[in-house]
Amino acid sequence: MIAKTAIDRIIGKGGLKSGNSRAGSGLDKAEREGAARRKSTEEAATDKGKMTDPERSGLLQKILSLEKEKEKYSHLLGEKDREIQNLKDKLRSKTKNSEVSLLQNQLEEKTKEAERREQLLCSLSEEINRLKCNLSATMAKCSDLENKASSTSQASQEAATNSSEVERQLKDALEKNQQWLLYDQQREAYVRGLLGRIFELEQKAEIVSQQESKSNSEGHRQEEMQEYYNQLLLTAQRDPETERRTITQLKSELNELKKTYEETQREMMSLNALLQSQRVAEMRTQENENKIKEKAQRLKQENETIKEQLREEKEKSEDLLCQV
Repeated sequence: MIAKTAIDRIIGKGGLKSGNSRAGSGLDKAEREGAARRKSTEEAATDKGKMTDPERSGLLQKILSLEKEKEKYSHLLGEKDREIQNLKDKLRSKTKNSEVSLLQNQLEEKTKEAERREQLLCSLSEEINRLKCNLSATMAKCSDLENKASSTSQASQEAATNSSEVERQLKDALEKNQQWLLYDQQREAYVRGLLGRIFELEQKAEIVSQQESKSNSEGHRQEEMQEYYNQLLLTAQRDPETERRTITQLKSELNELKKTYEETQREMMSLNALLQSQRVAEMRTQENENKIKEKAQRLKQENETIKEQLREEKEKSEDLLCQV
């Protein structure tokens, strides 16, 4: 009865062992040996009425040794299972870390691209400031020309008819300058907002990295973190699109401002030519006036000389009459 119980227990444990076995060659060999032993044990159990006590004792010892060997192999299998699980965990951790590194690299590239766009915006701002300085100088020259045109003499009154047009152009230039200043302030506010957004993304990325370091043991949060990274990347991709449209609009407005500046330059050259012609006319008028004055002075002197001669002739005539 004891032998049968031990045999049943070995058969049950052997079946459990065969269900949990691995594909290793050593384990396959042990399984084949266990099957052969179970078969011999079953045959011995069927013939247990024919066995003697020494044979039964030997069989029990063999069963005990088989149980010990089974426990040893079970322990080895447990260790192998733990090693396999550790390898799987390490592989999963490496895969997760590689994805995080890839996302961090992409975020760094987007940050560098945003910095390059910021430098481009700075260069555009410098170009705009230079054009504004040129426009201010042009407006000052136009104002100077207007003052000179308003202070000319009567001969330059013909040019005063165009002063209303010049004033209108100057007012238009001032209004455009005010509009440009307002737009420049709005653009600076947008750039500040964009920098704040980039800083916020960097902070979020840092927070995500800290959370990622704490979540190595929390595998169920990996999908949530992946989705959050994807949202960050989509946001970082949308912001460059907005910047690209803003830069295109800035370039268009810059071209319009250049055209306005060139038109103002042409108008200033036209006004300079008109003023030059007016100055030439004034010089000619002044020369004519000087000639007339000189001629009048000469005629006056000649008249005085003739009067003096007439007086002398009159005195001579009176002297002659007295002598007669």
